[in-house]
Amino acid sequence: MKTETRLPFMMKFTLFVSLFGLLTTFLMMAYPPKVPADLFLRRPLIGSTFIVICAAGTAAALSPRKCSTSFDTHVPKATSIQESKIVSSVGSKAHHPDCGRFSAHTIRFRRTSYCAACTGLVVGASLAVAMSVPYFFFGISMGGFSLLYVAIGQLGPLVGFIQFTFKGWVRVAANAFFVFGSSLIVIGMDQHIGSFFVDMYMMGLVVFWIMTRIAISQWDHSRICLICNYQCK
Repeated sequence: MKTETRLPFMMKFTLFVSLFGLLTTFLMMAYPPKVPADLFLRRPLIGSTFIVICAAGTAAALSPRKCSTSFDTHVPKATSIQESKIVSSVGSKAHHPDCGRFSAHTIRFRRTSYCAACTGLVVGASLAVAMSVPYFFFGISMGGFSLLYVAIGQLGPLVGFIQFTFKGWVRVAANAFFVFGSSLIVIGMDQHIGSFFVDMYMMGLVVFWIMTRIAISQWDHSRICLICNYQCK
């Protein structure tokens, strides 16, 4: 029986919405909407919200097994397609099955294995917070480069959505840029438009991008296991 490894319709839809969100950020930069009176403490409120998102993502990356269970992103259990496979006991390495098929998902540092994606997300979140705090809480301007920030930042989600095609340290960098790029978008949009409602829209997009990236990662893990000749116990 042929194993189905194509993207499911719902994932294609969420990916389409995510890409459409990137397009809307570009359009709002090119044609800024009229902004009502600025909300008091807008920047600290938006900065706090973004930092909470980064903190939640960091906590999930540092406890990937709990996150996988909560969001059902673990390797799928046996299905009817897998019934004819050879049953095999496989250990784990950096919360991935240690069967060789997930070698591209891990890195080694000082004789210890780490998940490349989770490591990148933690690094990216740290850089994003370091970039956001001076801007949102200390009023440090990023100069007249808002459009450049957004343009560069848009590459972050795009790279994040295809990070599963990379290996090792390149995968680390892709996931780090996924988070850091999102922070560039948020800061650039806030500085250029200065609207609380636009900022909250961006917060929603960031969360949606994260969920889309999780869904793609889940599909990638499932795809690897479905085309494998073994069924892990």
